[in-house]
Amino acid sequence: MTINQLFKQKPSKELVCELLTIYGLDGFDDDKQFNRNNLLNIHLIDNLNIFKTKLEEYYLPCKRKIYLENLTVKKSITILRQIIKLFDHVVKSNEKYIKGEKIIVYQIIPLNTLKKSPNTNNKCIISFD
Repeated sequence: MTINQLFKQKPSKELVCELLTIYGLDGFDDDKQFNRNNLLNIHLIDNLNIFKTKLEEYYLPCKRKIYLENLTVKKSITILRQIIKLFDHVVKSNEKYIKGEKIIVYQIIPLNTLKKSPNTNNKCIISFD
C-alpha cells in the first residue's frame, strides 16, 4: 500500500527526528528559521547522501530515482517537505531581503497553525448609499 503516491510505508518518527538533526533542527517543535546558506554551511548534502540509504526503503522505487539521486539543496527541501507532511507539519517559506539580496527562509510549523477556523463572531454590515 502506498502513502501519498511517494512512500511504500510511513517512516518512524525516530527516523524523521534523526533526519531533522541533519537539517540542523532539534525536532518537530523547533521553530528555528534556516536558509540555503545555513544548509550549505552544515554540509547538508554530504550528510544526506550518507542518510539516504535509510530513506530509500520508504520511497517507492520510481520516486526514489527522482528525489534521492543527484541531491541538491532544492531537492533536500523537497524531501523534507514530503516527509514531515506525513506527520502533520509543513515547511513554510518566506522571502527576505538581507543586505539587498533576496533569500528564501524556511521554517517547520504544525499544519494546524495554518488552518484558520472561521470565526462567527465577526459580523459586518455593508450599506450602499
